[in-house]
Amino acid sequence: MASPFVKNTVAAVALLALFASPSLHAQLFSDDEARRAIIDLRARLTQLEAENQALSNRLDGMAKGQLELFSQLEKLRAEVANLRGVTEQNAQSTSVAKQQQKELFMNLEKQIQSADARLRQFGPQSMALDGEEIVVAPEEKQAFEDIQKELSEKRFPNALKLLSSFNQQYGQSKLLPWTLSMEGATAYALRQYKTSIRAITSLDKAHPKHPRTPDALLTLASAYDESEQAATAKSVLQGIVKRFPESEAARIAKERLGASSKPTKPPAKK
Repeated sequence: MASPFVKNTVAAVALLALFASPSLHAQLFSDDEARRAIIDLRARLTQLEAENQALSNRLDGMAKGQLELFSQLEKLRAEVANLRGVTEQNAQSTSVAKQQQKELFMNLEKQIQSADARLRQFGPQSMALDGEEIVVAPEEKQAFEDIQKELSEKRFPNALKLLSSFNQQYGQSKLLPWTLSMEGATAYALRQYKTSIRAITSLDKAHPKHPRTPDALLTLASAYDESEQAATAKSVLQGIVKRFPESEAARIAKERLGASSKPTKPPAKK
């Protein structure tokens, strides 16, 4: 359902658009009618300013509905541009009226741009990861960037906490294939094998065909091996070879399987 701001804004546009009707051209640009038109435009502008102020007071707590508001703002901007074009093209309007009307339109556009800028702070944002363009909520993007910063500065324990928190809080995020694989790898590096196994198992269950999954499964096999579960580690490696036969992860898995199948030599007698 459209917000009160959108309804009022669209209504104002409809009233403004009446001035562009061909049947009213002759009346619009006489001196008296031009002055009355300016008075009406000022009244509409005052109303829009009040509505924009009300919107500004609500934006900080707004999490949904921003896409609909973007659409309505674009429609409003198009209507204003069309009305201004009609006004400036008519040679019968006085120079004073034209200047006043131009100033009114400029003020209105500034109001729209201000609201538009505020809305974009709450709108979806894009990220490029592994050549893939992903659109996420601003808070998800910020949280992911915080994780990347911790990892780049080698603060791995704190990065692991942030990763665990992200994966629990944003269970439906499009960033999960990355954050789950990162949690698994970071936990493995910190020798927290149970955490590593849990994260990568979740990744494989939710995103079995994602490009991040094969490499993450190699880490999973290592985590099982370090946990003294050699049979499970071997099964994971065999699964990589079967499911991703052309991948680099499959090549590494084959090497590990080959190495594990070689009999160990008894120590040489002295």
